[in-house]
Amino acid sequence: MWGQQKNGRILTAVLIIATVVALGAVFIFYVLDPWSDFRDSREAKRWADVTSIVTAIKINQVDNGGLYITAVENAREGESYMITDGSFGVDCDDKNEYCNIKVSGGDNCLDLSSLVLAGYLDEVPVSPKGKMSWGSSRTGYVLRKDESGVLTVSACEPEKTDAVWAAR
Repeated sequence: MWGQQKNGRILTAVLIIATVVALGAVFIFYVLDPWSDFRDSREAKRWADVTSIVTAIKINQVDNGGLYITAVENAREGESYMITDGSFGVDCDDKNEYCNIKVSGGDNCLDLSSLVLAGYLDEVPVSPKGKMSWGSSRTGYVLRKDESGVLTVSACEPEKTDAVWAAR
């Protein structure tokens, strides 16, 4: 009889502890939502990156009497280009399924390494990993030059909004 009461108390204590742990886990994942913080951090980096890229291109243009760097100057109006650091050898449109703004063709790679060499960027930014792991040959950022000369840099896979972009 004494052994059955002791086992019952131990079982009750274990159930109480398990309930407290489960409630703590629910609190952490639904109230504090740490995944949202990670998503916010990646999205903030994307906004900072697209802004720094388009700003670097425009400051370089002003410093060079209105001329773009060769890669941007040679970009065809109305087409989209995957931004790279010059590491070609891959089709720049082969990850279009991950991009909201589709790269117009396999050879539409835009080398911005000259902005790094000239000191306008510390490095060519690479988008944080979303569904795709991005790298220097495909950064996860796309540049589009429209007919009026406006440059738009967009992130391929925004997580919280429909689009992450900057234009000048």
